[in-house]
Amino acid sequence: MLGGHLEDGEGFEDTIRREMKEELDVDFEELIAFVDVFDWESADATYRNFQFRGSTTGVPRLTEPEKTTELRWDSSW
Repeated sequence: MLGGHLEDGEGFEDTIRREMKEELDVDFEELIAFVDVFDWESADATYRNFQFRGSTTGVPRLTEPEKTTELRWDSSW
């Protein structure tokens, strides 16, 4: 699952596009559907998680291996 945050003045789809390029080196093409939205809390913050379905081009690869132990691409839904 990707992680990230909105930059000042950045729209939702722009955030998805930037984070997918930064973390997986793929180009986000189209937002197809929102799947789920939920909040979760850590000791110091509350987060909102958006799950979505979209289309991409490129071959995903780990660009931050120090942050991620495994890469799996789920296209089943």
